[in-house]
Amino acid sequence: MTEVRQSHEGTKQEIVVPKETARALGAGLNHLFKEPLGQISPCIENLKASPGSHQVYLQDIEASIPEIIKIVNNLEQARETRIVPFAGHWDFKFSEERETGKQRPIQHEIIIDDTTTPTLEQLTVAIQHNFNNKLALLMACAEQIQRSTQNPTTTQNAKEIHSRSESIFNAINLIENADNQLRISTDSNGTTITPVQPALVKQTI
Repeated sequence: MTEVRQSHEGTKQEIVVPKETARALGAGLNHLFKEPLGQISPCIENLKASPGSHQVYLQDIEASIPEIIKIVNNLEQARETRIVPFAGHWDFKFSEERETGKQRPIQHEIIIDDTTTPTLEQLTVAIQHNFNNKLALLMACAEQIQRSTQNPTTTQNAKEIHSRSESIFNAINLIENADNQLRISTDSNGTTITPVQPALVKQTI
């Protein structure tokens, strides 16, 4: 049974996200983020080895990536995930406790739409709030690094960071702009998040 709790912000209520939904969402986002974030890591190391004014922007990049990973891990591992009102929108809130021991396999398919708890709007707004600003910061910092240097190697590494961050940003936008439902599917290849549009045109991330 899904639990709803009264919030102190207006009449909005905190939504306790079903554990299976949170785990599946975290697994799907992990599948989405893992490869591009992994490709960013060597670029960061290359830039750290190259002195210059770009180092201040590199610090922001280094700080943002662990924050993104932490949110994804929290979705997969927190004992309780809630969607709570925040500044007129929705945000994720995680319990400090983590699941220990072996967990059941993730459910094969989970559908999120306007009839579920959380609703599609609540979930996508929380995703937007947690990831858009961080990904936009990664892209902005990468652009600033390109402007601050004439070193072709530094420029190339910054371009790679921008490209990988933009690919995640665009994929997240597809999820956030789903008009009908999100389908989170798990098979032997991993977990994918599919925004399904009203015309039933499927776009698999």
